[in-house]
Amino acid sequence: NACRPWLQKQVQIIKPKIIVALGATAAQSLLGKATKITENRGKVLDSEFGPVIISWHPSSILRSIYDEDSKQKREELIKDLKLAAKKSK
Repeated sequence: NACRPWLQKQVQIIKPKIIVALGATAAQSLLGKATKITENRGKVLDSEFGPVIISWHPSSILRSIYDEDSKQKREELIKDLKLAAKKSK
């Protein structure tokens, strides 16, 4: 909340077509409420800042204990970034 005015000003200046929130903290900041990445990644969500796609933070991929989990999260992140690129055209 303390940084919200800066976020609002950045969005106002940059005017992004879509925002990718990496991780739960970024998602909560943009959406104004806690949200589960597992349930909402890969979707375009509405926020006061415009359309948002949430995905895994790269550090969560690196912290994954199991190789299969890390691989799956990495693939999902790449898919989400491709979706953002497609939606921003």
